[in-house]
Amino acid sequence: MEPRTLPQRLEDAEHAAADTLRHGAGLERIAPPPIQPEARRIADSTLSAMRYVSDLANFGRGLEASAQPPTDRTAPASPRGSVGGRPIPTFDMASRGHDSSDFQDTRYASVEDAREHSDLLINRVLQKLDDHPLPANFVLSKPLEELARMAMNEPDGTHSQADSGRVLAISGWLDANYLGTTLSGRFGAAPPILTNESPALFEINNAAEGYSGGGNGLYLPFTNHVMISAAIANPADRTCIIAHETLHYAAFLGGGHDGMRYRDAEGKPTVLGHVPWLHEGLTELHAQQLVRSHGTTPTYVGYPAETLTAFYLQQIAGADVTRAAFLSGDFTEVRRSVDARLGNGTFDSLSRTDNGTDALAFLVGRMDDAPVRVERSVWDRNPVARIAWATPFE
Repeated sequence: MEPRTLPQRLEDAEHAAADTLRHGAGLERIAPPPIQPEARRIADSTLSAMRYVSDLANFGRGLEASAQPPTDRTAPASPRGSVGGRPIPTFDMASRGHDSSDFQDTRYASVEDAREHSDLLINRVLQKLDDHPLPANFVLSKPLEELARMAMNEPDGTHSQADSGRVLAISGWLDANYLGTTLSGRFGAAPPILTNESPALFEINNAAEGYSGGGNGLYLPFTNHVMISAAIANPADRTCIIAHETLHYAAFLGGGHDGMRYRDAEGKPTVLGHVPWLHEGLTELHAQQLVRSHGTTPTYVGYPAETLTAFYLQQIAGADVTRAAFLSGDFTEVRRSVDARLGNGTFDSLSRTDNGTDALAFLVGRMDDAPVRVERSVWDRNPVARIAWATPFE
């Protein structure tokens, strides 16, 4: 057996500290009232120690990365950001997608393993918030330390059995006919692992990303780990959220999570980078359509403006073309169809908009002003579009 590196040893310490904190939080929950203050102090001390260990682990990972020889596997970071903290890949690299060899150390085989990963995520989020404190006017539902303890507490098993069935059903729907042969093989070789998490986890993760409020689900790139909030009670909505996060994972495997790209008429590649509003809109659109096609009717549509924009692109370019672009990240055919229908440069201008609301306004304007006006009335009768239009845009 090869000796473990310093970052690996420090990551082991992170796991151990996370495990200790989880047990401490559980003790605090069940301890008699006279003991609860001491149990809370133990949990707080463990959390503090865990942050120092995480800081050392991040430092070790940085040292290890700086010692690696230069590589041409990725292009410089795009202004659109990064994927999983890594630079946006080049066109050819992104087109290869990912298989499980790209994330062997974070390919989880059980819910228990994935729960340890959740604890590490919480710890790293807290470390980020230590390094970059929230503005004074940023509103959290509870003090950060209390949210951290809540996030570490594993929710009860109310949804566990039903969620296991949902994951199996969704994985079955995402077959070779839907994903294609290659992507289906990758997905089957490293199936998604779902964990049910406290709403507090989503709130502190969102805070670290700079926006307030909670969240309902999360996929973590370079893993097969998807999460759903225990706060979601409606079975149909849980199914749709799990489908949404699982489709993020499928798109990661296919290259669609690595940023948008296309080839122009001469075959010249262009890498646009990550366009979050479009990726979320396409993910929600396909999740809604997938679960509805199998008899499940969610009560709402997430990312309504983004989903509507994705829906209109789908109507223009075709369902198969749009799904292939979403999963692979290659929008060459979508771009060609949109520009042919709405005028040259439409797709590029759309991709440069900053958010879903602006993108929707731009696309609707182009459709209304097209030489042959696009008649949206039939499209808007679609149940996903109808619900999205009735939902306030953020």
